[in-house]
Amino acid sequence: MSFTFIQFLQLLLIFQTYFFGLFLVSQRKKKLSNTILSILLFEIGSHILSWFLVSKSILAVPITNFSWFFSFSYGGLLYLYAQSLTYKDFEMRKNDFSHAILPIGVVILIFAGVPFRELDLYYGMLLSLVVYLFLTFKTITHFHKVLLHTVSTNSKLKLNWFITLFSYFILALVIDIVRVLINGAGIADMYWEILVNLILITMVNTAIYNGLRYPDIFIGIDKEDETIAKLNEDRKPESLVENAVNSEIRTEIQVYIEQNKPYLNPALSLAELSAQLKIPARQVSQVINEQLNQNFSDFVNTYRIKEAQKRLENPKEAKETISEVMYEVGFNSKSAFNTAFKKKTGLSPSQYKTMFNSSRTEIDS
Repeated sequence: MSFTFIQFLQLLLIFQTYFFGLFLVSQRKKKLSNTILSILLFEIGSHILSWFLVSKSILAVPITNFSWFFSFSYGGLLYLYAQSLTYKDFEMRKNDFSHAILPIGVVILIFAGVPFRELDLYYGMLLSLVVYLFLTFKTITHFHKVLLHTVSTNSKLKLNWFITLFSYFILALVIDIVRVLINGAGIADMYWEILVNLILITMVNTAIYNGLRYPDIFIGIDKEDETIAKLNEDRKPESLVENAVNSEIRTEIQVYIEQNKPYLNPALSLAELSAQLKIPARQVSQVINEQLNQNFSDFVNTYRIKEAQKRLENPKEAKETISEVMYEVGFNSKSAFNTAFKKKTGLSPSQYKTMFNSSRTEIDS
């Protein structure tokens, strides 16, 4: 049996989606997010499989009407996956299963003989995807805002992997839209199919790579985190009494930070710091925001950068690298460290180190 290049790509995609989907559901540590991702992968693989079987004349075209179920369910699954990643206590509730109503309803209507035009179904699917992509984007944006007030690690890093997956999904959708809009422009469908399949393969491989390398890439937020973030965003001017009390707490926080250096822990969170201080998390967050005009992430990183400056000015060893300094002061990402360092000093870590080495050489000579 011979295969065209498109069919080869389809077989590769089918194998990868099924293999990684089975890998996710076979993990001992069951996570709802992995289950949802595996369902999404199985659906992508099954959708591609239906196209492959039709192309080999193994499956009749009318039976592939069921593939509209996959088309209409992708958006809901992507949205639920985002929810399961960003919320620590996420559980499937009854209303979450309502996302299956549209794809099931469409397939029932198709098999009931409702005369839908192919283009009408496509536009309906497109509308549902746009709505779900917007909801997913809102979820990720909200997650990012909340993290700034509750964790010290660079919150953007925890979004990069999902944003990459999200971007590939949108890119495949945009290309397919362009294909439909210029279908009469004389460009063969074969080239569009190759392009979409290549993007999907890249997307799936990204999921496999990051899923295996960073299984706990998202730390999740809860209702308390959301409440703290909202209180800081909606904060009102302090009263004189509040100002006096918060000033004392600010001093207590600063003294504790300088003496105990909890910022050296890259996983330091607002909850952990408040437990060490024996001060409610909401109050610690309020003081940092109102008294110091910083969110929690910026507050902690300020101390980390000061520590990094000291280390770069006076290294423990002559051959100490910037990466060693980065990890020891509490950062776990080079890009996050470089960004924060330049924001605070106006120089990159390497420029700062070179500047002080030059100054030391001039003094020595």
